Amino acid sequence: MTYSIFIAKTGRTIEVDFDALPDVSKEYLIKYGLKQCFNDCHSSVKVGGEDDWMDKANAFVDIKLEKLESGELRREANAFTPLERELEKLAYLHVKQANPKATKKALAKLFEKEGIEDIFDLIRKKTSGNNGDKVIEDLKKQAVKNLEAIEKARKVKIEGLDFDLD
Repeated sequence: MTYSIFIAKTGRTIEVDFDALPDVSKEYLIKYGLKQCFNDCHSSVKVGGEDDWMDKANAFVDIKLEKLESGELRREANAFTPLERELEKLAYLHVKQANPKATKKALAKLFEKEGIEDIFDLIRKKTSGNNGDKVIEDLKKQAVKNLEAIEKARKVKIEGLDFDLD
Protein backbone atom coordinates (compact mmCIF):
# COMPACT_ATOMS: atom_id res chain seq x y z
CA MET A 1 0.00 0.00 0.00
CA THR A 2 1.29 3.43 -0.95
CA TYR A 3 0.81 6.37 1.42
CA SER A 4 0.90 10.05 0.51
CA ILE A 5 2.65 11.92 3.30
CA PHE A 6 2.41 15.71 3.38
CA ILE A 7 5.54 17.39 4.78
CA ALA A 8 4.14 20.56 6.35
CA LYS A 9 7.40 22.49 6.65
CA THR A 10 8.27 22.15 2.96
CA GLY A 11 4.76 21.92 1.51
CA ARG A 12 5.83 18.75 -0.30
CA THR A 13 3.99 15.44 -0.49
CA ILE A 14 5.98 12.23 -0.78
CA GLU A 15 4.76 8.79 -1.76
CA VAL A 16 5.85 5.90 0.45
CA ASP A 17 5.27 2.37 -0.80
CA PHE A 18 4.98 0.60 2.54
CA ASP A 19 4.90 -2.86 0.97
CA ALA A 20 8.23 -2.23 -0.78
CA LEU A 21 10.03 -1.32 2.45
CA PRO A 22 12.32 -3.87 4.10
CA ASP A 23 10.84 -5.54 7.20
CA VAL A 24 13.25 -3.68 9.49
CA SER A 25 11.92 -0.33 8.15
CA LYS A 26 8.31 -1.45 8.55
CA GLU A 27 8.98 -2.52 12.14
CA TYR A 28 10.72 0.78 12.87
CA LEU A 29 7.81 2.83 11.49
CA ILE A 30 5.18 0.79 13.32
CA LYS A 31 7.00 0.99 16.67
CA TYR A 32 7.81 4.67 16.19
CA GLY A 33 4.23 5.48 15.23
CA LEU A 34 2.72 3.53 18.11
CA LYS A 35 5.12 5.06 20.62
CA GLN A 36 4.39 8.56 19.31
CA CYS A 37 0.64 7.89 19.27
CA PHE A 38 0.50 6.71 22.87
CA ASN A 39 2.84 9.42 24.15
CA ASP A 40 0.89 12.15 22.36
CA CYS A 41 -2.50 10.99 23.66
CA HIS A 42 -1.74 12.03 27.24
CA SER A 43 0.48 15.04 26.57
CA SER A 44 -2.05 17.42 28.17
CA VAL A 45 -1.54 15.74 31.56
CA LYS A 46 1.21 17.44 33.57
CA VAL A 47 3.54 15.15 35.52
CA GLY A 48 3.00 15.88 39.20
CA GLY A 49 0.36 18.50 38.31
CA GLU A 50 -2.34 16.78 40.30
CA ASP A 51 -2.39 13.86 42.73
CA ASP A 52 -4.02 11.58 40.16
CA TRP A 53 -1.91 12.66 37.15
CA MET A 54 -0.70 9.12 36.47
CA ASP A 55 -4.24 7.72 36.59
CA LYS A 56 -5.36 10.39 34.11
CA ALA A 57 -2.44 9.68 31.77
CA ASN A 58 -3.14 5.93 31.90
CA ALA A 59 -6.83 6.58 31.21
CA PHE A 60 -5.89 8.49 28.04
CA VAL A 61 -3.65 5.59 26.98
CA ASP A 62 -6.45 3.08 27.59
CA ILE A 63 -8.94 5.19 25.62
CA LYS A 64 -6.51 5.52 22.70
CA LEU A 65 -5.90 1.75 22.68
CA GLU A 66 -9.67 1.08 22.66
CA LYS A 67 -10.13 3.53 19.78
CA LEU A 68 -7.33 1.93 17.77
CA GLU A 69 -8.74 -1.54 18.36
CA SER A 70 -12.27 -0.46 17.39
CA GLY A 71 -11.17 1.60 14.39
CA GLU A 72 -12.66 4.79 15.89
CA LEU A 73 -9.83 7.13 14.97
CA ARG A 74 -9.80 10.89 14.77
CA ARG A 75 -8.76 12.36 11.48
CA GLU A 76 -5.22 13.57 11.11
CA ALA A 77 -4.41 17.05 9.85
CA ASN A 78 -1.64 15.76 7.59
CA ALA A 79 -4.14 13.60 5.71
CA PHE A 80 -5.49 16.70 3.99
CA THR A 81 -4.23 18.52 0.94
CA PRO A 82 -3.03 22.10 1.43
CA LEU A 83 -6.29 23.35 -0.13
CA GLU A 84 -8.42 21.24 2.22
CA ARG A 85 -6.44 22.46 5.23
CA GLU A 86 -6.76 26.10 4.13
CA LEU A 87 -10.49 25.65 3.55
CA GLU A 88 -10.92 24.06 6.97
CA LYS A 89 -8.96 26.93 8.57
CA LEU A 90 -11.24 29.50 6.91
CA ALA A 91 -14.35 27.52 7.89
CA TYR A 92 -13.07 27.39 11.48
CA LEU A 93 -12.56 31.18 11.51
CA HIS A 94 -16.04 31.68 10.03
CA VAL A 95 -17.70 29.46 12.66
CA LYS A 96 -15.66 31.15 15.41
CA GLN A 97 -16.69 34.62 14.20
CA ALA A 98 -20.34 33.54 14.00
CA ASN A 99 -20.13 32.05 17.53
CA PRO A 100 -17.93 34.45 19.52
CA LYS A 101 -18.81 32.76 22.82
CA ALA A 102 -17.63 29.34 21.61
CA THR A 103 -14.43 28.26 23.31
CA LYS A 104 -11.38 27.13 21.36
CA LYS A 105 -11.75 23.72 22.99
CA ALA A 106 -15.39 23.36 21.86
CA LEU A 107 -14.52 24.40 18.31
CA ALA A 108 -11.53 22.06 18.23
CA LYS A 109 -13.77 19.17 19.31
CA LEU A 110 -16.31 20.05 16.62
CA PHE A 111 -13.69 20.19 13.87
CA GLU A 112 -11.96 17.04 15.12
CA LYS A 113 -15.21 15.07 15.18
CA GLU A 114 -16.87 16.38 12.03
CA GLY A 115 -15.68 16.34 8.45
CA ILE A 116 -15.61 19.50 6.35
CA GLU A 117 -18.90 18.58 4.64
CA ASP A 118 -20.56 18.35 8.08
CA ILE A 119 -19.12 21.76 8.92
CA PHE A 120 -20.53 23.10 5.64
CA ASP A 121 -23.95 21.70 6.61
CA LEU A 122 -23.67 23.52 9.93
CA ILE A 123 -22.78 26.77 8.13
CA ARG A 124 -25.77 26.31 5.81
CA LYS A 125 -28.13 25.77 8.77
CA LYS A 126 -26.79 28.66 10.83
CA THR A 127 -26.42 31.26 8.08
CA SER A 128 -29.30 33.70 7.93
CA GLY A 129 -31.37 34.12 4.80
CA ASN A 130 -30.29 30.81 3.26
CA ASN A 131 -26.95 32.33 2.23
CA GLY A 132 -24.96 29.33 3.46
CA ASP A 133 -24.02 28.11 -0.01
CA LYS A 134 -22.73 31.58 -0.93
CA VAL A 135 -20.67 31.69 2.28
CA ILE A 136 -19.19 28.27 1.47
CA GLU A 137 -18.37 29.28 -2.12
CA ASP A 138 -16.72 32.46 -0.81
CA LEU A 139 -14.67 30.38 1.64
CA LYS A 140 -13.58 28.07 -1.19
CA LYS A 141 -12.58 30.99 -3.43
CA GLN A 142 -10.66 32.62 -0.57
CA ALA A 143 -8.83 29.35 0.19
CA VAL A 144 -7.67 29.14 -3.44
CA LYS A 145 -6.57 32.81 -3.37
CA ASN A 146 -4.66 32.26 -0.12
CA LEU A 147 -2.81 29.26 -1.53
CA GLU A 148 -2.01 31.11 -4.74
CA ALA A 149 -0.59 33.99 -2.68
CA ILE A 150 1.48 31.58 -0.60
CA GLU A 151 2.81 29.88 -3.74
CA LYS A 152 3.64 33.23 -5.32
CA ALA A 153 5.49 34.31 -2.16
CA ARG A 154 7.45 31.04 -2.17
CA LYS A 155 8.48 31.54 -5.81
CA VAL A 156 9.58 35.12 -5.17
CA LYS A 157 11.59 34.00 -2.16
CA ILE A 158 13.20 31.14 -4.11
CA GLU A 159 14.00 33.36 -7.10
CA GLY A 160 15.52 35.94 -4.75
CA LEU A 161 18.08 33.54 -3.32
CA ASP A 162 21.68 34.07 -4.33
CA PHE A 163 23.86 30.97 -3.99
CA ASP A 164 27.59 30.98 -4.47
CA LEU A 165 28.56 27.31 -4.68
CA ASP A 166 32.26 27.92 -5.47
